[in-house]
Amino acid sequence: SVQQIKVIDQEMNQIKMQLEERMYGPEKFNSTSNSPGQERIVNIQRTDKGFKLRLLAQHFFPPGATHVKREALQDLDSVVGVLKELGRPIVIEGHTDSLPPSDMSNWELSGLRASSVVRHMITKHNFPSTKLALAGYADLRPIAHNGTEAGRALNRRIEIHVNYELDPQ
Repeated sequence: SVQQIKVIDQEMNQIKMQLEERMYGPEKFNSTSNSPGQERIVNIQRTDKGFKLRLLAQHFFPPGATHVKREALQDLDSVVGVLKELGRPIVIEGHTDSLPPSDMSNWELSGLRASSVVRHMITKHNFPSTKLALAGYADLRPIAHNGTEAGRALNRRIEIHVNYELDPQ
């Protein structure tokens, strides 16, 4: 409904402003630019079910690793904090580039990264587990060309999907 779309847009813009305040300042944060090669730690976009935040894996994870870098935890905490206040259902998605890591498959890497974020949300932030789900997509949903390092860097990401029930029963 039109009302529902207004609510989504309002909450999405509220999240964007809160994250700008907590994390950076506007010059590093951009909700519309997603041209390849531009390193955006967080990017927010509307989806058909609500909106999503995109976190670039190179900022949050060491190469091939499944646990968030210690120095990136503060950024993750900022994201989780504003999302917890929102109280909406959330799906954490892991995505990889097309190059397989040395010690596991891209399926495992994408799923383990997503579960690492979920575990952090629950253990550190007491995020309600009933509001969380996770998915690993390996390299099956690229957003850029895997033939270049810049493209692969964009494909390595965590997406946090904030979902809105469009017709509640």
